[in-house]
Amino acid sequence: MTAKVVFLPGMMCDDRLFGPQIGDLSDQYDCDVITFSTEPSISDMSKTVIAKQSAPFHVVGLSMGGIVALDLALHHADKITSLTVINSTARADHPNNSALRKRQIKAVQSGLLSTVMKTELKPNYVYNSDTNDEILSLCLNMAMSLGPNAFVAQSLALMHRADYIERIKDVTCPTLIISGENDTLCPLDRHLEIAERLPHAKLTVIPDCGHLSSLEHPDVVTAALLDFLLSQKEKLCPA
Repeated sequence: MTAKVVFLPGMMCDDRLFGPQIGDLSDQYDCDVITFSTEPSISDMSKTVIAKQSAPFHVVGLSMGGIVALDLALHHADKITSLTVINSTARADHPNNSALRKRQIKAVQSGLLSTVMKTELKPNYVYNSDTNDEILSLCLNMAMSLGPNAFVAQSLALMHRADYIERIKDVTCPTLIISGENDTLCPLDRHLEIAERLPHAKLTVIPDCGHLSSLEHPDVVTAALLDFLLSQKEKLCPA
């Protein structure tokens, strides 16, 4: 039976965020992507994932998807074979972000989704915007495909998310953590503190990389993920 890998995208992203990884893994794994568009909380997002998966699976989440992946590992451990957290955090949203998120929600509800994405979110996504025009264009296309209602729901979910930093020590499944060294949205220290609390976790840091490592350095992310998944398979099938 082919092992299942479930990918969970970041805010206002869809399956295209993991296009390179799915393309390389799909010949060995049953890959699925769950995109969130209506769930107003992280726990609701987790419930959506569980409702769609009948058997245990490897979960891979980037940014918001990584937060959902952590929630799954904490609350649905029996369903999680392994956990991969990419460019993410275990911290609650900073209180200072509340006013910003509320203003962005209001702007998007008034028809300014494209403007908010272009002027406030996209500039923080990649390490070098001068050489990543194609990635930034893709980000805008993904966001516009999901639409304003998804932006509102996801913003609320992120704004009111729980703080998991003191609870992640309870995560028992094999864990891979991937961080962009130059990620300004989820800085390296956020990944280091997760790794410190999970002594069995493996940490991969990618130089010259921002928040969207799966697209900025797809080969590095794919290699790290494949090596990690294969190591779990070897544990299950000893020589």
